[in-house]
Amino acid sequence: HEVAPGVRFRLRLGNPVDVAYWQQTYEPDDDVRPFLALLKPGMTVVDVGANYGLYSLQAARAVGPAGRVFAFEAAPPVFERLAEHLK
Repeated sequence: HEVAPGVRFRLRLGNPVDVAYWQQTYEPDDDVRPFLALLKPGMTVVDVGANYGLYSLQAARAVGPAGRVFAFEAAPPVFERLAEHLK
């Protein structure tokens, strides 16, 4: 499912967080847009508590190939989902 322009997540609709992503209510575009407006090509971004990677994946597009994004997620099951999405 596309959760943001060009960002696709594999969702499990029995999971409440995944349902919120499906309905696009987990991180409304109005919350993400100001963050993305700060990013420029070549920047380095650190996403602590990356969850499924919504901000990380969009940040990677914004900073481009010259930039870097470091995404950290402490909860093992959520980290597994983050790793899936980063592939």
